Amino acid sequence: MTARYRKKMSQTGYQSKTAALARRHSLLMQIFAKLRERLIAFTASEDYSAWMVSLLKKHPPEENAVILLRERDLGIADILKEAVSVPCSFRADKTVRIGGLSVLSADGHRCENHTLDEAYAAQLRDFYRNHKIGGGEV
Repeated sequence: MTARYRKKMSQTGYQSKTAALARRHSLLMQIFAKLRERLIAFTASEDYSAWMVSLLKKHPPEENAVILLRERDLGIADILKEAVSVPCSFRADKTVRIGGLSVLSADGHRCENHTLDEAYAAQLRDFYRNHKIGGGEV
């Protein structure tokens, strides 16, 4: 084989592999975009506030904790207050974009993240990690 032929074969192989990886990544992003849409649709459903209440019952906050929600979810703060047995406050958090909540300890040193945003990001990271695909940044 000539050097030119080997170089051409190498380039063709590289281009094919790059195209396949780009296609795989595109399909993966389509799947995760649909997942994100379904999560957003869930937050608009009647089941969402009940799910939020169950989160607080499953992970009860300590006294004087701060419950961090997306701005839109402050509208159900009264319902959520009834689910907790200790005094706590509710505050909007701009980092919560899809939904869910985080519980910030009274001293501000611990934060339990129960947001759909984090669950979505974790699924994407785990997919990349478990399927040996490069990337995983969200």
